[in-house]
This record gives sequence, C-alpha cells and structure tokens, in this order.
Amino acid sequence: PDADKSRRTWQNAWTYACEMNTAQVYEEYESLYPNGKHFKEAEKRAVSLRVDNIFGSNHGSLPAMNKTGYGQGSSSTVIVENATSYVLTVYYSGTDGKRLIIQPHGRQSVVLINGQYRIAASVSDKSVRSFAGSETLTGGEYNVKYYIQTTKY
Repeated sequence: PDADKSRRTWQNAWTYACEMNTAQVYEEYESLYPNGKHFKEAEKRAVSLRVDNIFGSNHGSLPAMNKTGYGQGSSSTVIVENATSYVLTVYYSGTDGKRLIIQPHGRQSVVLINGQYRIAASVSDKSVRSFAGSETLTGGEYNVKYYIQTTKY
C-alpha cells in the first residue's frame, strides 16, 4: 500500500524506480508514465538490466546482422524479422537502450544511434533459452532474421 501511494506521481515513481533499480520497476514506470520526463532513461535502464541478466545466464549466440544499406548519418536502422511462432523481445543496450516486441512471424524496425551494442533476445516460451551477442552499428541499414532451430543431443 505505501509503495503504491509513493508512485502516484511521476516524480515519486521515478524516485522509487531508481531506489529499486530493477527492470520490472523501470518497466512499470514506463507503463504508468509513457509521456513521463524519465521514460527514455527508464527504458534504457530496464533494457540494460535485462541484457545483463541474459548475458549472465546460459544463452545461445545471436546470428550477426547483415548490413544492407550504407549511410553517412549518426544513426542506423535495424530491421528485425521474427521467424518464430513465439512473441520475440529483442533488447539493444549501448549508446541507446531500446526494446522491440515482435509478434510471431512479424517484422519491425528500430533506429539506433551508431555505436557498440550488446543485444539479447528472448521468446515468450520460457523453455526456450535466450540468445545474446554484440554488434557495432556504423550507419545505414541492417537486417536480421531470428528463428528457432531444435537440435536433439
């Protein structure tokens, strides 16, 4: 009850999120205050914590992105195709901090400031392990297709 009361304003919610410093609480702030002063920072912190968690777990390696277009600007466009039958969440932690949530067999794009990124991906089925990797974006357009391949040992 006291925690709920402390989050009635965006200022209190932000203070609470910073004190708790968990992805879940930052994501709660984003949900409650989509136009809040600290929305972008909350997203960046939540993404960073999610990526840290996946990198610290038993994860597979993400496939490399394909650079399909060249540009001189300070940002890159990444086009992600979800070739799985699950909801796919992709996290980009680096110069920017962004999250994509892509429906099964869907496609989305995101614009990221150029730089070094740690990238992590997970699907809605918790029995499927997460994947992680790193990329350096240098401008232009990148494409990547994520799919699940089952291997029996």
